[in-house]
Amino acid sequence: MRIYLAKLPFGHLALDEEGRVVTIRLAPRDPKLALALFLSEPKLDLPRDAEVISGEKAYEFVRRFARRIALKHEFVRSDPEYNAFLTEFGILLAKSRMKDFLTRDKFVVRAVSLLDSLRSVVNTLYEHLREWFIIHYPECELRGKELAEAILTHGRRENFPGFKGSSGIELESKDVEVLTRLASLALELEKEMERMKRYVEDLVRELAPNASSLIEPFVLAKLIAKAGSLEKLARA
Repeated sequence: MRIYLAKLPFGHLALDEEGRVVTIRLAPRDPKLALALFLSEPKLDLPRDAEVISGEKAYEFVRRFARRIALKHEFVRSDPEYNAFLTEFGILLAKSRMKDFLTRDKFVVRAVSLLDSLRSVVNTLYEHLREWFIIHYPECELRGKELAEAILTHGRRENFPGFKGSSGIELESKDVEVLTRLASLALELEKEMERMKRYVEDLVRELAPNASSLIEPFVLAKLIAKAGSLEKLARA
């Protein structure tokens, strides 16, 4: 037996393949209370041998019978009453989802702030790495990420491509170990920054799909962070 399980504004429903109600949990008639049930996961007693279909496919099937079921089970008494309920419910649902978006934009603000802090930390690590390494190899012109990658790959100056001698001091094994750990830390933080940036861009596309199609998502994220929230940016 195939059963379609879905939630509608007036309750949780399970229908068979003919659109007949197998089980139903009606929501309260108050749209605010109905919304609370709608936002919860359906929990209905179903036959053990049933093949349960849920998700978008089930919703599209069940919604075709929604009005008839709402009237038959006396959730409403007329079509106009059903329409009025759906209108008020829809407004409440839209406000609820907007509230979620306006709350999640705080993640954008925090993530952008963290990225700024990480960039400062990484730049400081690169500065210390270079100042330390040029004591060993003052002729080296590499900086930042390129220097960190070269240290991880080659270690001592003698292993660097094009090395022709140096006026710097020799490194002991423990010095090389410290420098490679520092280089590895800086590069790992670079990778984390890239992951965080992708997270921010995806979040901005979710929160502001129209705006992020016109403005580069990370630029938009920085604008949101500067304003303090998506709502404040919209009012600016």
